[in-house]
Amino acid sequence: MQAVDQVIEFLKQNNDLDGVDIQANSKLIADLGLTSFELLEMCYHLETKFHIELDEDDLAGIETVSDIAKYISAVQKVNGTVTA
Repeated sequence: MQAVDQVIEFLKQNNDLDGVDIQANSKLIADLGLTSFELLEMCYHLETKFHIELDEDDLAGIETVSDIAKYISAVQKVNGTVTA
């Protein structure tokens, strides 16, 4: 499963977005209505799921689902920690 698919699945399961059509270009705040608390919670869960550490400074520029997936893939590549 691609990182973007895993992020979409996570968002649907953990943010009461099950009926929402989440796409790779969906904006986390504008389109999905996530709060800053939900974004922090999402980061914690993604760190656990993907066995990575997210840098808060890097996260400031993340707006879309695709941005998260690309960031996760880049961190995994650097760390050599690709997960299924």
